[in-house]
Amino acid sequence: MGAVAYPELRPLVGPTGDAAIAAAIGELVLARDLPSCTEIALPVLYPSGSHVTVSVYLESDTFTVTDEGGGASEAEMAGVAPASFAAIAKHEARRVGAVCDSRAFFLMRVPVDRLAAAITILADLSRNTVATALERLAAKAQDKLDERLIGHLEHAFGGRNVEPRADVTGASNVTHRVAALVTVDGRPVVFDTFTGHGGSFNAAVSKFFDISQRDDSPARVGVTPRRSELGDRLALIGSVSTVIELDAVDEVYRRAAA
Repeated sequence: MGAVAYPELRPLVGPTGDAAIAAAIGELVLARDLPSCTEIALPVLYPSGSHVTVSVYLESDTFTVTDEGGGASEAEMAGVAPASFAAIAKHEARRVGAVCDSRAFFLMRVPVDRLAAAITILADLSRNTVATALERLAAKAQDKLDERLIGHLEHAFGGRNVEPRADVTGASNVTHRVAALVTVDGRPVVFDTFTGHGGSFNAAVSKFFDISQRDDSPARVGVTPRRSELGDRLALIGSVSTVIELDAVDEVYRRAAA
């Protein structure tokens, strides 16, 4: 195989290079001066895709940096209860030496030589707290789906044949937690729940694929609230599992496990 020819790289120097760099920085970081503070939109994204914005206040000869409750608003719009966000936020704030009033984060008495670092820390804190809150919200929703599934399985196959929240090892030797392992005619069948949301769906595909690669792979059934929500992705997860709806009748569950 021949050598790959790469284009010659030139340093961006001179007026053209300086202008290009300045333009790129201007697109990455937007600042707006307000009567009481400077508002800065950073290239740090919340899970929704919106930019983290922080405000910087001058207090005598030091600064206060805050997200003005932007993280709390993002979390609440995604369905996180205010009390749940507050509990997570206060814990996360303590880890980095920030203050939280249940909604907004603050780094106070920041000296000028630490201002850039404080802005970065505060933005990451706001973003990471929202991500953690959404992960916990998704986990609670997943637990509720699992509980409903286990009830359906016990009704369809009998409680003694259902092992709730079982561990199944995939071909990669990674152990996966599934909603239930059901014994049907002496053989194991994996049942696991998922939704059409990106994280849940992607995790289910990865899990089922790994399990499917075992030489002695058990049958796999993916259970989702509504197949119609999956659209074209139904074919993807359908390639590694049988897919049924959560509220299907017992006969559908039995046919999926057959």
